[in-house]
Amino acid sequence: MSGSIPSGLGGLASLTILDLHSNQLSGSIPTELGNLTNLTILDLHSNQLTRSRPSWTTSPTSRSSTCTATS
Repeated sequence: MSGSIPSGLGGLASLTILDLHSNQLSGSIPTELGNLTNLTILDLHSNQLTRSRPSWTTSPTSRSSTCTATS
């Protein structure tokens, strides 16, 4: 998979795991992913993302499990 992360993924309210690691994703992490209140695992490592980790990936009150959002 290559290109940017679709912001429309932020509308998948029931999503609990989003694993997009080891692709050729570029650009920034869409802020819309912060709307995924049921998300417990976000894995974006080994991509070519340009933006640093969004603050919502490190909030202990909003995420109960692992968020790996490094590029």
